[in-house]
Amino acid sequence: MKENPFFEKNAEKYAMSKSHKSGEDLDILENLLKPDRDDVMLDIATGTGFTAVRLAPLVKMVTASDPTEGMLNQARKLATESGILNIKFQKAAWEDLDPGSGTYNIITCRRAAHHFNNIDMFFSKVYSMLRPGGRFAFVDFTTPELDNFDYFNGLERTRDSTHVYALKISDIERLADQYGFTIVSMETRDETVRFSSWIYPVDENSMEGIKCREYLENSPTEKSSLIGYDPGNRTFRKTRVIAILQKSG
Repeated sequence: MKENPFFEKNAEKYAMSKSHKSGEDLDILENLLKPDRDDVMLDIATGTGFTAVRLAPLVKMVTASDPTEGMLNQARKLATESGILNIKFQKAAWEDLDPGSGTYNIITCRRAAHHFNNIDMFFSKVYSMLRPGGRFAFVDFTTPELDNFDYFNGLERTRDSTHVYALKISDIERLADQYGFTIVSMETRDETVRFSSWIYPVDENSMEGIKCREYLENSPTEKSSLIGYDPGNRTFRKTRVIAILQKSG
């Protein structure tokens, strides 16, 4: 994921997102991960820095990486305002990170992996960067298991063309097994979202907003029911996964 014009344009809006700042998935992540004061952590695709800033007081050092300068500027601002001094910011896509060998105790990636083009290579690289026994916290929304139409991802791409693919739970299980991780814990949370909230930071009346509305309204029930779309209330269901994977050793 190289520098992203969508995120560059909307960095300030993401910095004000209550969902990204204080979503339940961040609370669950912290509780499941149980960071240690001696841990060295990497936050991949840190965005505006909410995950890095939340966990930094609990660990020794955090490297917060992101390919988009506008997002990193918001993350730096948040860290400064929060009085956090143990975060090092790095402008880099995950593909360009030094694979190293056992550099980190913890690697986190929250609400970002659906933008990655080669998810297999991503899991492989994360594994190589973790120390033996290190943990990978993977947090993202998921594709419904029965969605064989690419329906959910089609909706997300209509809103943001840089969206690639949100993993199914079965995808995460396959990748964990394939690259040598043990799934320590995995929790999911269903969330009913209003169209007007989901579309943010895209304007509802923009070309993308109108296309998203038409996408939902014109879909056959066999597809829209996969996400529980309610045309009367203009709501649908999203499921987030919080998974803690551990490297052997």
